[in-house]
Amino acid sequence: MSWTGEVEVCNAALSMLGAARITDLVTDTSQAAILCNLFYSQCRDSVLSAYPWNFAIERADLGAPLASTDADAPVWGFVYGFTLPTNPYCLRVLETEDHITHRIEGRVLYTDESSINIRYIARVESPAQFSDGFKIALCANMAMYLAMPITKSKTIMDAMSALYTYQLAQAQQFDTQEGTPDEIDSDEMLYARDGAFVSRTEFLIR
Repeated sequence: MSWTGEVEVCNAALSMLGAARITDLVTDTSQAAILCNLFYSQCRDSVLSAYPWNFAIERADLGAPLASTDADAPVWGFVYGFTLPTNPYCLRVLETEDHITHRIEGRVLYTDESSINIRYIARVESPAQFSDGFKIALCANMAMYLAMPITKSKTIMDAMSALYTYQLAQAQQFDTQEGTPDEIDSDEMLYARDGAFVSRTEFLIR
């Protein structure tokens, strides 16, 4: 799929609603362009955070912990605090190396360990890096939010919501087929939530 820019993604979302195309997210003063500019970044980050997309995964050593005098240093409960990455920006921590006990509050990860490595979902801004499945899911997500202000139809909004749910599941299915499936350690417990199983680590960090 050759969408390499934000405007192309927005126009694909608008086409799902039968709306006119836009030319730019900044200089175009049409209602559709204003709405796309309002929703695009939030929709992109929301869909990115919804699943550990292969193209958005990063690993990082969080470096030195915060100084005890830092405003975000832990006051109680944990010994150390680490600022989450900003380059690329961390949207969601997926796991820590060795499954270290931790908690995330705001933009800080708290733990009793003096060093920590994480695997996380990064904010990917260039559509050229998106997988094709992600692009379609993002378009459907945008169309869901654009439906009411553009079409004034709850029926269309509901249809776009159902489309997003379907396209997200399809994109996730294809994404999981890349690489070797993760193995579950024998001592890992499985928890059931809404009919889906997640590992003990995933359960703790959600």
